[in-house]
Amino acid sequence: MQLKDIGIMRTLKVLGYIQKAAIIVGLAVGTVFNARAAGTASNIAVSSGSGQTALVGVTLPAPFKALVTDSKGNAVSGAVITWTISSGNGSLASRSTTTNSSGLASDTLTLGTLTGNNKVVASTATGGNAVFGSEGTPGTAVSIGLSSGNAQTGTVGAPLANSLAVLCLDAYGNNSNSAQIDWTAGSGGDSFVYAFSSTSGGIATRPVTLGTVPGINTATATIKGTSLSYTFTETGVPGPVTAVLIVSGNDQVGSAAGALSNPFKVKVTDSYGNPVEGTQIDWTASTGGDSFSLASAITSASGNASSTLTLDKTFGLHNATANVDGTAIQQAFVATEGVDAVVAVQYSSSPQYVPADFMGLSYQKTYLSEPFFGDQNLPAVALFNKIGPGVLRIVAERAGTPIIWNPTGPGGVNGTVSTADLTRVAAFVKAVNWKILYGIALEKNTPAQAASEAEAVAKAFGSSLLGFEIGNEPDNYARAVYGTPPVAQVPNYTFQDYISTTPVYSSSGALLPSWPAFASAILAAVPNAPLTGPTGSFPTAIDFAASDQAPYVSLLTRHYYRLPTPAGSTPTMAELLVPDPTVPVQFPELFQAAASANIPGYRISECNSVAGGVGIPGVTNGFGAALWTIDFIFDNAVYQSTGVNFNGGGNVQSAMYSPIFDNGTSVTGIGPDYYGMFAAYSLLNPGAELLTTQVTPSPSTFSAYAVQQTNGTTEMILSNKDFNNSITVSVARPGSSSVANSLLMTAPSLTSTTGFELGGSPIQIDGSWEATSNPALPMVGNVAVVTIPPGSAQIVEMQ
Repeated sequence: MQLKDIGIMRTLKVLGYIQKAAIIVGLAVGTVFNARAAGTASNIAVSSGSGQTALVGVTLPAPFKALVTDSKGNAVSGAVITWTISSGNGSLASRSTTTNSSGLASDTLTLGTLTGNNKVVASTATGGNAVFGSEGTPGTAVSIGLSSGNAQTGTVGAPLANSLAVLCLDAYGNNSNSAQIDWTAGSGGDSFVYAFSSTSGGIATRPVTLGTVPGINTATATIKGTSLSYTFTETGVPGPVTAVLIVSGNDQVGSAAGALSNPFKVKVTDSYGNPVEGTQIDWTASTGGDSFSLASAITSASGNASSTLTLDKTFGLHNATANVDGTAIQQAFVATEGVDAVVAVQYSSSPQYVPADFMGLSYQKTYLSEPFFGDQNLPAVALFNKIGPGVLRIVAERAGTPIIWNPTGPGGVNGTVSTADLTRVAAFVKAVNWKILYGIALEKNTPAQAASEAEAVAKAFGSSLLGFEIGNEPDNYARAVYGTPPVAQVPNYTFQDYISTTPVYSSSGALLPSWPAFASAILAAVPNAPLTGPTGSFPTAIDFAASDQAPYVSLLTRHYYRLPTPAGSTPTMAELLVPDPTVPVQFPELFQAAASANIPGYRISECNSVAGGVGIPGVTNGFGAALWTIDFIFDNAVYQSTGVNFNGGGNVQSAMYSPIFDNGTSVTGIGPDYYGMFAAYSLLNPGAELLTTQVTPSPSTFSAYAVQQTNGTTEMILSNKDFNNSITVSVARPGSSSVANSLLMTAPSLTSTTGFELGGSPIQIDGSWEATSNPALPMVGNVAVVTIPPGSAQIVEMQ
């Protein structure tokens, strides 16, 4: 070690001794040490606690701490700190505090009830200051009220000009931020795009769209999770006029140089169909000499305005227009001078289309063993093709005499049905592209036999099988209806016996026929087999649809025959041609019964003009039956039946209401029903839309039906059932027309049994037919004028 290093070590030791001595002296004389450690307080500064944020009225979680030092930066203890609030309405825990040994003094602030900045100043006696800041934020919303947007008036279906706005306050009256608001629409149909918003600055807003019906709309804003709410009340008024609609008076027939009996009346609506009051309607006539009682009229509260047209001496069509003043919105009216009635054809508000297999024929089961239904019977094939595709129904059973299922039989044996018979009939059905509704006997049959027959039928007809009918007219089993003399087939048989799911026996111990037992057997043999029923009267169909068996059927079926009035009397042709009051009552009930039971639809699976089995000469085989057939087919279409099967089969002498007469092998004649079916089917092509027709005035002996074809052509049938008088009508269809042609369906009289013609030619027994008369109709503007002779019908085509 060098000398200089030794000198340094000695010096360090001396310093150590001096330091130890100073410590000893300090322990003995403490006051001398403190005075030398820190001077007088000269500085004060924020140590911690500044910049806190809390809800108003809440004590801050951390105290304010101030640091006091002397001029050399040493902490000064024992310094008195004065605390004062310079902004905000809060309160301090203490007005003054003293610094500790670390030079720190603290105080706690309870925020005031006002939002915003709170300032606290810490001061020393020497004049130094430290400023603490804190922020008071709004509390939870405890009230909600109107900010703006109440009591507005706006257009229906449109957003209001101003959004709805509510103000939410906390317990101290501060605007509460971030309150969650649920918006709900009340009465009137108004709506929100988004039903939630949050407050900003205490205010929450939401645009609202009024409902589409004029009147009061209410909407409520609710603080989420509470019952605190505010309800707005707004008023919707109709929008601008978008349409003018005909109320009444159109298509009138008037006299020369005279006022029409009824005024033309229109209704003005907005885009939602609401009537618009106070709109000026200007009435104009296109025929120079015509004039209106009022050239202009103001719509009432119901949106209506009217004026009466006086015709000049010009024969034919007279046009008039109702114009919404100052716009291009208008509605056209027509009146005709010199015709018996006006037929107005219009689109329906609910478009309706007829099923492709709507037409149908019903034959006794004995026809399965006869050669008539074979693809080699070309006349029958041709005649079926002219009214189809359709549905061929085979009646389930023959009263009193069973038709035996003999699967291995040779076929062609009367009173039996075999697989060979099914194969022949299936070839016929395929040739005509029809479906089959196949009846299986119930009264004199067993479930096992029914299942065996159903299995063979399903295999023979495949996709052509529309369904199985089990039994025929079970509601007549207990009545003396069939046979000579008539006897009951199953005495004391009831509807409950028919649908019983457990075996029921007669008083003699015989097992009664049961639809569920047969249905179960058929479904076991042919899984998912389509079942239909109950193939009887109207009450039976309604009761069946309401029973526990309804879920098993895919089609509700019933029979219909026009009953004479009074009951038991002999029907007449005049009575047959009067509209049947039971149809508009029962058919809607059938539709509703099927819908309520989730059955896809209903079908009139057997029908004809008059009940009784063999018909009435001059009535059921008279030409008027063709006009009745047309009416009945369109009744079915209007009341949404899925189809109609006319009872057929037999020779002219033995079955006077068969559409096609036959001898079991060949076609022998064409009945009036077939003419009616052929005429109706000429309109009811696949895709054709049913139109509505309004006849003014409307004679009870006249009917009109119309369809719109897919190519835009309008076709209609105009039927005059008056025995002695012709009727001339004007016909207007939707849109413009330039060409109209007609086919006349006629006979010597309504009771004639021969001499039927359509378009100047009869329908031949080999199925051939060609019109030789198809004249163009006179047109007056866009309107065709048609004369229908007494007891005839016109098929009219307008393009």
